[in-house]
Amino acid sequence: MTIRYFDKELYFPGQPIQLKIDITNNGTEPFRFKLANLRVHSFNFSVRTLTNTPLRPSDFFTILHNSQEPVFYREIVLDSGESFSIIEDFTDYIEPLNPGIYVIQGHFFPELDHNDLRISSNIIQLSVRPTLGTTAVQDRIDVETGEILKRADLSPDKVVEWTLKARQMEDWNKFFLYLDLESLFVRYADRENQYRNASDDLQRQLLKKYRDDLENRRIDSAIVTIPDSFTIVRTEYTAQRGRVIVDLRFRYTDYFELKRYSYDLLKRDNIWVIHNYSVENRGTE
Repeated sequence: MTIRYFDKELYFPGQPIQLKIDITNNGTEPFRFKLANLRVHSFNFSVRTLTNTPLRPSDFFTILHNSQEPVFYREIVLDSGESFSIIEDFTDYIEPLNPGIYVIQGHFFPELDHNDLRISSNIIQLSVRPTLGTTAVQDRIDVETGEILKRADLSPDKVVEWTLKARQMEDWNKFFLYLDLESLFVRYADRENQYRNASDDLQRQLLKKYRDDLENRRIDSAIVTIPDSFTIVRTEYTAQRGRVIVDLRFRYTDYFELKRYSYDLLKRDNIWVIHNYSVENRGTE
C-alpha cells in the first residue's frame, strides 16, 4: 500500500486533502481483498504531530465506523504486478487540522476492519499553513515553496516565457503573475462598458470572476489553452511598450495546430505585464 497527494498544493485548515491510495500485488499469487462501500471499513490513517502527539479520528469517521449497519463490500482480485487505485479525502478520517506539520501513515484492511489483518503504507509529511487573510494573497502564493510570488524585473520575452511555462505546468498563480487582468477583461466593448460603469467593489468582483472563468476555461480560451511547445520568434520594445511574437503548437489526437501569438506588454512600475494579445492561425501538421 502506498499513499501520495493526488493534487498536491498548499493546504489550509478546512480544505479537503485528496490522497491517492495504491494497492499493489507484489507477490506471485493472486491477491484477493474486500473493499467496503463505506471506505472507513477498509482504510484508516495514523496522524501525528512532530512532537509525536496523535490526532483523534473525525466525528464523521467515528459515527460511520461504529454504526451497527451491515457492511457492504465488493471483492477485488489483483494478479501479480497489478494495482488498484482509489482517491480519498483524508480530512474525512481525522479531526480538523490546525496549522502545523504532521506525518501520515495509511492502513488498509483487506478483510475489513473487524479482522486483525492490516497492511500499512509509506509515511508522508503534511504541512497545513495558517489561513491567509484574503483570497488575493492566496492567489499570489508559490504552490511549490509556499512563498509569496513577487514580480521581477524581467524582459518582455522572459515575461512571456514565464507565463507560457506556467500554463504548461498548470500553475495558475504563476500564470497570472504577469497578466494585467483588468486590460484583458476590457478587451471587448460589452465588458468594458460593464466594468467602467461599476463601483470599485463590483469591479473587484468582476475581475475575480474573470480569473475564475479563465481557470475553468469558460471564457477567452485562446490565452489559457495549454501549448505543447512554443518558440519565441521576435521581441520588440521601447521604454514603455513591447511586443513578443511566439509560435505555439497545440497537440490534438492525430495532429498539431499551429498558431502565432502576438503578446503586447506595458511597463508599469518597472515591471513588464501582458495587457493584450492577438492570434493568427498558421495551419496544422
